[in-house]
Amino acid sequence: MLADEPTGNLDSRTGQEVFNLMREMNLESGVAFIMITHDQRLTRAADRMLLIEDGVTHEVGNERLPSLLHKTSPETKHGLV
Repeated sequence: MLADEPTGNLDSRTGQEVFNLMREMNLESGVAFIMITHDQRLTRAADRMLLIEDGVTHEVGNERLPSLLHKTSPETKHGLV
């Protein structure tokens, strides 16, 4: 399922509820989600992540996320996908 900013216009509680439903669908029925987001809370929960910076796509594992965020520009941090 493709989800473009699934929690973008929601308050934090409702956004968390939506994410919990997505995670439940994934675990119970194997539905895969592709999320486009700027919400770093969602990126931390992802199994895999892609970062697009200056038109170049990088695959990043979650264990590398803190060091990547430290090295990147504010614009890149805002553009996590």
